[in-house]
Amino acid sequence: MPSDSMFDMANTKTVGDISEAFVLAEFLRAGFQVLRPFGENSRYDLVVEVSGRFLRVQCKTASKVQG
Repeated sequence: MPSDSMFDMANTKTVGDISEAFVLAEFLRAGFQVLRPFGENSRYDLVVEVSGRFLRVQCKTASKVQG
């Protein structure tokens, strides 16, 4: 049965990919142009064009701990 939360997944690469996809989708939904660097060794995950400028974006994932 699929997990209700992406944070229940053991594979941190998968969790990071899902987070990046959500961020990418929100930028696109807001009307921004989004670029993705080739490969896995960049210091950023996405590049967003804003008013003719290219801004680097690094996506992070966090979870809320009860207690």
